[in-house]
This record gives sequence, structure tokens and C-alpha cells, in this order.
Amino acid sequence: MAQIDIQGLFKDVLPNEVIEDKSEGVRAANLVGTLGGMAAYYGPQRERQLRRAAGGLLGIDTRTEAEAAREELQKLGRPQTDEEHQRYADILDRVQAGAGLQYMMGIAQERRDAQELDLKERKFELDQTQVRENIRINSMNLVREMEAGQKPKYFQTGGRVVAVTEDAEGNAKTEVIYDDSDKGDDSNALKIRGLMTAAGNRYSDDTASFKVLAENILAGNITDAKDFEDYVVEEEPVVRGSILAGMQGEASENSQAGMVASQAADRVTDLFGDMDKNGLLDAEGNFNETFRSMGGFVGSTQNQIFDALGMRDDISKYRTAATREINQQVVDNLPPGVASDRDIELFKQGFPSENAGMEEIVEYLQQARYVYEEAAEYAAMRESVWNKMIEAGEDASDRQTFTAWSKFKNARDNDFLGVALRMIDEQYPDDENRRALERNKAIEAFNDKYGAVPYKYRFGQTR
Repeated sequence: MAQIDIQGLFKDVLPNEVIEDKSEGVRAANLVGTLGGMAAYYGPQRERQLRRAAGGLLGIDTRTEAEAAREELQKLGRPQTDEEHQRYADILDRVQAGAGLQYMMGIAQERRDAQELDLKERKFELDQTQVRENIRINSMNLVREMEAGQKPKYFQTGGRVVAVTEDAEGNAKTEVIYDDSDKGDDSNALKIRGLMTAAGNRYSDDTASFKVLAENILAGNITDAKDFEDYVVEEEPVVRGSILAGMQGEASENSQAGMVASQAADRVTDLFGDMDKNGLLDAEGNFNETFRSMGGFVGSTQNQIFDALGMRDDISKYRTAATREINQQVVDNLPPGVASDRDIELFKQGFPSENAGMEEIVEYLQQARYVYEEAAEYAAMRESVWNKMIEAGEDASDRQTFTAWSKFKNARDNDFLGVALRMIDEQYPDDENRRALERNKAIEAFNDKYGAVPYKYRFGQTR
């Protein structure tokens, strides 16, 4: 807070003794003429001294009200609190009515001036904060360009620096990253361009360091390339977990079972496709009871039917591939609870014999598809859980597998992915390329979140 000039503000109330003496002396000299001028000049001073001496001799306070007030104010010092300001005002009021009010008005004006200055300073700080935020946004834009494989080129025109990149169509894209043109001095802009170019060339493969350097160059914290090393981000070594010896065998078996299940599920899907094409299946995917009479196969064996439909080789290959040994490996790797499910009992017995009826074969294939898809999904999800644990610096184990499988199964059974894909199809009915792109994004997002993709949605297909 600026100090009030008490002597100047209240010169009529608290006159300066020297000025007072001179004024009185000049007045007296004018009255008596030049002959007694010097004596008159010193008259008031001698009068005051005489008065004080007499007062001291008699023990009486002979000070004038103004003199007493001046001494009290000197003893009080510079007031700081509201109480002290009020005492100041009371002393002044004793000398002249209204002087205290005038003093308090001066104090109030000082406070208003201080508040206005504070507001201006705060606004300046906010403006500077916005400038820094704009700088941060500009530098982040530059980093994004570099992450996309582009290295901006920097140009300086007067006090302005721009970064030039290319968009997806190869068109030049210009972004102002520094603007000092209103100062009429190009030296800072020239330095900024040189530092940004040097940082981009030296740290184009280290985007974290480039981001920090760009922010500090634009903020004026870095003024020389030799200071780069002080700001470079030192990346902490990535701590990764591992698959310990006890889990290596489990991981190998999981991978093998998943591969077998996936290949077998493909074969079953192909078989069902051929059966449906030849009329062997009804709308629900069960054996079509009217097939024999409509197709003229009444009394025919399964081999005769498959021969007639040209499917004998496909069935024979599948029968050979679906051995008990391989099927047992798949069953052993099923999610908790599924292996004991009564619905897979027929599957455990292996592919039906050549004497089995068509109904039994279709039922077996339905169970086989369920088991194979379940095993393939579980193996993929389980491996994903292990990989995430390893990336997080933990050793792979099954302690998170059950929870992860429950979340995946809930999402799959409620067809979360199917709902998303249908929405995409409705949103882009006439844009096949965009539709395929968005479907792949949805499938990738589901896979990232749940660790696997439901078998029927692999490669963006549905059935």
C-alpha cells in the first residue's frame, strides 16, 4: 500500500515549522519595513523558543495543538491496522474538524487502488496462464504429428514461427506456434525456429522428450540447444513379469488346445454350411425331419446320404480329425464348469459310428461346435489375461482368469458385440468400406476389453 503524504495532505492542519516560521517572519518584516526585517524574520522562532523555555520552567505544556498532534503522530508511526488508522484520524480531528475524515477517505482510496492493482495482476496471471495453455496445446499438436510419422518443418516470418506438416491427402497444413510480431523484434522468433528444428531433428524418435522440449522452448525456458539434456525425459526401464517354470507347461497346453479347438470349430462350421445348403437342417439348425421323404432318401444310411450329397470325403476327414485323444485335450482345457456339463456327454463319446442315424450326427456336431468354440474362446481369453499380467510386471497365473472369464461370458451371452455391430450396419448402410472399418474397430475394442472375441464374430463375420 502506498504511504499517504500526511504533511502534504494536511499542511494547513499540521504546518511545517520551518515554513511557518518563514511565513510569519516575512509577514512581520512587511509590517515593520526593511529597517527591522532580519529581526522580524527570526521573531516567530525566538517567540516559540521563549514559550517552550517558560513552559519548561513552570511545568506547563505550552505546545500548540498542531505541535502536540505532530509529536503524537510521530510516536504512533506508520499505522497498519484499522484501529491505528482511526487513532490517526482522531488526532487530526482535534486540530481541525473534518481532517480525520479526509485522512480516512485517503486510506480508503489507497485500498481501492491496491484492490484494482491486485485485480490487474490476477488478470495478467490468468492471461499468462491462457498463453501457456495455448503453448501447451500447440506443442501437443506437434507431438501428435510426429507420432503419426511426420516431422514438422519450421519457418519464421518476422516475429512469427509456423510449423508445416501434411494432411492425409498430402495438403500442407500450417500451424502458428509462436507469435511475437507485435514487438517488432524478430530475434526471439528466429531463435525459436532454430531450437524447434534442432529438437525435432534430434528427438524425432523420442516423442516424450520432444514434447517437454517443445513446451519449454515455446515458454522461453530453453534458450540454447545445449540445455536440451537438462529437459530430456529419462524413460524408466519397463518391468515385465514372466511365465514361471510351473506355468510354462500350462501355457503350452493352453495354446495347443486353443489351436486344435479353433481348427475343429472351423471344420464343424463348414460342415453345417454344406448340410444347410443341401437341405439337411431346418431353420433352428436341427436335422430336417422331412429331408428323407423330400429328397428320396427314405431308408438310406448316413453314408449313402453323404455319398449322394458329395459330402462323404468331408465327413470322413472330420471323423479322422475328431479323435478321442484330441477331443479329450480340448475337454481338459474347457472353462471351469463346462467340462462337467451334461450337454457335452455325447461329444465326449466321440464321433458317432457309421451305423448312427442322421439325427445323432447332427446332435453330435451341435455339441461339438459348442465345445470347440467354448474351448477356443477360453484359450484366447486365458492367454490374454497372462499377457496383461506380464505387461503389468506380474508373473503369469490363473488367479485372475475366473473373473475375466465371467466378464467375457456375460458380454458374449448378452451379445454386447452383436448389438454394436448392428448399430454400425444401420449407421452406414450404403458405405461398405466405412462399415467394414467401423466393424473391425468394434471387434478390436471388444477383444481389448474382454480378452477374446466370440467365435461367431471372428474376422467380422456373423452367423
